[in-house]
Amino acid sequence: MIAAIIGSTKIAKIHYENLVKLNYKKIYFISRNKSRAKNFIKNNIEGTKLCEPENYRILRKLKFDIIVNCTNTEFHYESIKLIQNNQKFLIIEKPLISSIKFKKNYLKVLNKIYKNQKNLIVCYPMLFLGKSFLKNFSYLKKVKKLKIYYFTNGKHKYEKICEDLLPHGYSLAFSILKKINLTKKIVEIFSRVKKNSWYGKIVYQNLEIEFYFRQNKTYKKSNFYFKLNNELVARPTKILKNKFTNFLKFRKKKIQVANPMSDFIIYSHKNFNNAKWLNENKNLTEQILYINSIFLKNKNN
Repeated sequence: MIAAIIGSTKIAKIHYENLVKLNYKKIYFISRNKSRAKNFIKNNIEGTKLCEPENYRILRKLKFDIIVNCTNTEFHYESIKLIQNNQKFLIIEKPLISSIKFKKNYLKVLNKIYKNQKNLIVCYPMLFLGKSFLKNFSYLKKVKKLKIYYFTNGKHKYEKICEDLLPHGYSLAFSILKKINLTKKIVEIFSRVKKNSWYGKIVYQNLEIEFYFRQNKTYKKSNFYFKLNNELVARPTKILKNKFTNFLKFRKKKIQVANPMSDFIIYSHKNFNNAKWLNENKNLTEQILYINSIFLKNKNN
C-alpha cells in the first residue's frame, strides 16, 4: 500500500506515524516544491526508508491507497482539485474549507468537492475523545449546559481562531450529546471576538453550548477541557516513554485513554467503504461550516 501526505506541518508527522502503524510500505510527502518536502522529512521523520519527497505533479501520476491533506486551510480547495477522483481514500485536516474565504459560496464549493471525491473524510479526533468519556464514565444526568474550552498555541487571530478550533469543540459536542443535527431548533446564537480569543454561544430550548477558544503562539502546551452542567472533565496529557499520552479526569477518577487522533485515523481507515460513516462525517462537516458562517454574521467585538 502507498500513501501521500500533502503539507509540511506538525500534524503531517502525526498522520505519518499512524500510517506506519497501518503498515503502509511507501509514504510520499508532497509539497509545492520537492526540496521543501525533502527538508521536512530530513528534519522531522526518523527512519526515513518509507518516505519519498515529491511535488504536486505526483498526484496526477500515481494512484494512492490513501491521501492525507495537511495543508493550510486556505489552500485546501486548490490542493483537493489536483487530486484525481479515483483515489481509494482521502483524509482532509479540519476545517474542510474556509467559511471566511468563500463566504456565501461555501456551500457551492462544498457540494463540488463531495461530487468529485466520494471517499472523503474530514479529521475530527474529538469525536473519539467524547466516545472515550461516555465509555469510561457513567454520566446519567440530562445535559443542559455544555462548556468547551480550548487554549492552544497558534498564529490565528480574531474569527480565524473560531474557524480553526470550532471543528474540535463542535465535534466533541456532537459526540457527547449524541445528536444527529445540532443546527436545528436554535433559539439564539452569537459570538464575541478579540485578537487572541473567541467566545461563542448556541442556545436551544433546553440546552446551551458555549465555546471558549484562545490562541497564542507563546503557549507551550495546549489545554482542552469541558464542563457538563458545570462539572469539570479535564484532559491532562503527558509524555510517557516518548509517547504523547491522553488522560481523562472526572469526579476524582483519572484514567488513561487512547489518543483520539490515532483512534480517528485507524477507525476511518478501516471504514472508508462504510457509507454510514462517510455520511455522518459529511453531515458533521456541513453543520460545522454552517454554524461557523452564522457565528461570522452574529458577532460582537
